[in-house]
Amino acid sequence: MMCNCYASGLRKCSCGAVKDGVLVNGASLHIPVLMKDSATPQTRKELTMMTDAEIKSMRDSVRGMSVTQAAALPIFDNVRGLRACGMPAPEYYAMLYGATPASQAPNREAAQSRSYRDQMIEDMRNAYLEKPGSEAA
Repeated sequence: MMCNCYASGLRKCSCGAVKDGVLVNGASLHIPVLMKDSATPQTRKELTMMTDAEIKSMRDSVRGMSVTQAAALPIFDNVRGLRACGMPAPEYYAMLYGATPASQAPNREAAQSRSYRDQMIEDMRNAYLEKPGSEAA
């Protein structure tokens, strides 16, 4: 005897395979299992449901994001699982739209170093404009 009562949504067995919460000898249960991951459900709009303006604003928001963060956006769902130029396609297209690679993520020291370098180059560029003899001692 195979009990299928639980699969049809009933709380109690009506076919007689389970008596007082105990499975009768020789009977079996058929209970379907729904596999879910432990991720919390998020309201994520599918790419096919977005308007052109929403897609464009999401594309514009990619600039300055990290590549991994930008690659998770729904605008790259249609290329997920593919590869482009030797790297995952969502990351590749995110970089095309202006995402910052992880190795080039801006930090304070790098920004300060670039600022000093730019100032030095500007000083060297304008050095010929100074009058002779006006060098600092």
